Amino acid sequence: MNTELVDKSAAVTRRIVAGWAAFSVDVESNPADGDRIFKIGAVRSDNESVLSLSSGRLTSAEVVRRVDAVGQGAKLLVGHNFRRHDLPQLRRQYPGLALLELPVIDTLELSAIAFPTNPYHRLVKG
Repeated sequence: MNTELVDKSAAVTRRIVAGWAAFSVDVESNPADGDRIFKIGAVRSDNESVLSLSSGRLTSAEVVRRVDAVGQGAKLLVGHNFRRHDLPQLRRQYPGLALLELPVIDTLELSAIAFPTNPYHRLVKG
C-alpha cells in the first residue's frame, strides 16, 4: 500500500473518531488490596487531553475532579474489558464520576467480532 493512501486513510479515521468525542479510559487495580484502583489513564479522541493519574495520595473528590475535567463534553466511553472490570470498580470507588453516565463501547466485546478465529481476546500482560 502506498504511503499517500495510508496517510489519507489515517486522516479520515482521525476525523471520524474525533467526531465521536470518545473518552478512552483504562484502570489499574490491585486484587490483593480489594481491587483498589491505583492508576487511571485516559485520552480523548476529539482533543489533545490525556490523563495519567496515580490515585494513592489523592482524595476521592480530587480523583473525580481530575478525571471529570478531562472527560467533560465526552459523548462515549471506550475501554478494554471495561464493562466487566473497570466500570464496576469505578462505580464502587468513585460513584460521583460523570463518565459513569456515558454509553460504553467495550473493545473486549468488539474483539470477538473483529477476530472470530482468535482463541482468546484478553490483553496479554507481561
